[in-house]
Amino acid sequence: MSNNSNDYSNYTPSLRKRAKHLWIENQHITASKICRKLNLDYKLHGKTLNNYLTYFRSHYYVGLPQRPHKRVFVWSCVVGDREEALNVGWRPSKNRNGVLVFEGSTGAVHWYKGGKVMMYLKHGLTVGHAKGLFAEAFGSIVSDVYLLRLLDAPMRTTEKHHVFEVCKNGERLPPFKIERFKNSHGLTIYTDGSHPSSIEVKETEPSWLQRLEHAVELMESKGPKPIGPDVQRIYDI
Repeated sequence: MSNNSNDYSNYTPSLRKRAKHLWIENQHITASKICRKLNLDYKLHGKTLNNYLTYFRSHYYVGLPQRPHKRVFVWSCVVGDREEALNVGWRPSKNRNGVLVFEGSTGAVHWYKGGKVMMYLKHGLTVGHAKGLFAEAFGSIVSDVYLLRLLDAPMRTTEKHHVFEVCKNGERLPPFKIERFKNSHGLTIYTDGSHPSSIEVKETEPSWLQRLEHAVELMESKGPKPIGPDVQRIYDI
């Protein structure tokens, strides 16, 4: 009689291993989502999975990225009637630096004296929500044609901000900044005291990327393209 003790052809990973694999892919996954992915009954397995997740988060805490809490959209210059803005929901900033602030249900808009606009959108909302908030803020103080021009500009993510927890038990990192990979890969690694126990990574477009894209566009069109409206920038922070 043959010995099949080493036959793993029908081996199925344990629930703990499968849960850990899904948690490694997404450190913010919940027990209910794991049940849906594995076709499990939450009433039977939810408590066990929650215990696994609690253990994973405490034991493997170091080095995990924190979830971004908001997105930032930037328009380089918006021209409008700032005096009229004060009558339609805008207010001066509390720090008296000339910035006007508009607050909506999905985020806030800051309008600087030089025309620069920074919109802070709650994380998880879409570009459509951003355009809706922008239209709500500027719809009464700029012309419809100008508003559509600003909203129709192409959007692209040009900067992301990642925070990695690397210290426990109240330990703090000394400030430092590494820019060696900034030009080649768009990465800046640093600590600045805002997250004392974490390493922060700023991810931006490498300096050569836009030049390369422009060159490709010229090759594809066999000629220069007309200059369009400013490109809005998006930040995840």
